[in-house]
This record gives sequence, C-alpha cells and structure tokens, in this order.
Amino acid sequence: MDKKKKIIVISVIVVFLVIVTILGIVFNNKDQGEYSASSSRTARLYDELVNKNMYSFKTTLDEDNSMFYAKKDNVAYVDTLYQGNDSKFVVKDGNSYLLRDVDKIYYTYENNDSDANMVQEALENVKDLKYEKGKEAIEGKTYNYEEYDISTAFSFKYFDEETSQDEDEDDGEEDTTPEESMIKTRFYYNGNELVYIKTIAGDNEELLKVEIQDTADDKLFEIPSDYSER
Repeated sequence: MDKKKKIIVISVIVVFLVIVTILGIVFNNKDQGEYSASSSRTARLYDELVNKNMYSFKTTLDEDNSMFYAKKDNVAYVDTLYQGNDSKFVVKDGNSYLLRDVDKIYYTYENNDSDANMVQEALENVKDLKYEKGKEAIEGKTYNYEEYDISTAFSFKYFDEETSQDEDEDDGEEDTTPEESMIKTRFYYNGNELVYIKTIAGDNEELLKVEIQDTADDKLFEIPSDYSER
C-alpha cells in the first residue's frame, strides 16, 4: 500500500472512531438533561389513578410512620401512623369521620373533605412539570427515577427552603444558594411501577417505600355499624 492510500485509510479510521466516541457519549448520557412532562411515568400514573374506580396507595417510612390511602368512587379512607400515633378517617359526602377503634366511637367533621383526593392532588402538582432522569441503587437494586424541583405531600418530615441551610448555619458555614437549597422529589420506578419516593433538601433526605394496589377492602369505606357518634 502506497503512502497516499495509507493516509486515506488512517483518516477514515480516525473519523470512524470519532463518530463511535460521539455516539457513545450520547447514549451514555441519554438519561441526563431535562425532559418534558409528556414523557413522564408520573403523569401516566396520575392518569391511571384518576380513571380507576378503586385503588389503594401506601407509603412507609418506618414502623412508626406510614400512610395508607384507599379510594372507591367518591369515598376515601385514610389511615396515618405518625410517630407511633394512629388516626383513621373515612371521607365521604363532603365530611370526614374520625374513627376511634379503642372505644368504637367516631367524630364527624362537617364540610371537611380535604383528604378525599389526597394522592391524586399530590401527583397533579407534579405531572405537568419538567423533570430530570437518573438511576440509583436502593437496597441492592437499581431503579430509574424522575426528579422534580418541587416538594410534595409525600413526606412525613416537614421540608421547606430553609431545611437544607440549617446544618450549614449550625456549622458556621456560609448559607447555601437558592439553587442549592431547592427541595426536590424523586419518583423511583420498577418498569412502570412506582416503588419509592424520596424528598431531598440539601443533605436531608427522606425515602418512602410505595405500594399501590388496584383493590381495597369495601369495609374500609363505611363507618362500622357498632360505632357510636360523639
């Protein structure tokens, strides 16, 4: 092979390697960057729940903090365990009914149905926002996540814009910038199944395990017949 042909072959190889390298960078970073709401699993989850006649949605932080929500048509049931204290509500007909199992009584809170659509409303605040994609290992398994620059009702700890600054102030360091102190929420998916929700504010994080079912016990949506009103 003469010198001219060698130069041409080397040039072709170099161009080929450059193209392969560029393609590799593109594919390796395909989960990075900002994505529109139209491609969001979270938006699809919202649409699915809105169109279901019945479902249950449970989040668990630990043995002392969990929330179980069930929805059937226009009736909801909410069982919240917060710092070991349990409260149960049936929400229907525009009212909320607090159930006390220990003495089989219930209290009526008229014109109070703020928790009737709590899960749907929390997802509704997120579904139209742009988000970042990523991957993270939790308990030895890697999940795809969608990260939104917003706080949601899916947390037990109270997060605000000051949360991420508290530790820096205590350490005598400079305050973080507004961008650094922004609260973020990650929705982790196994396929299309939502399995975890994490709230992040600086170095503070809260990870909730999520369980969603298509059914719930019909008895949850009725005040037990042997309960007396107070």
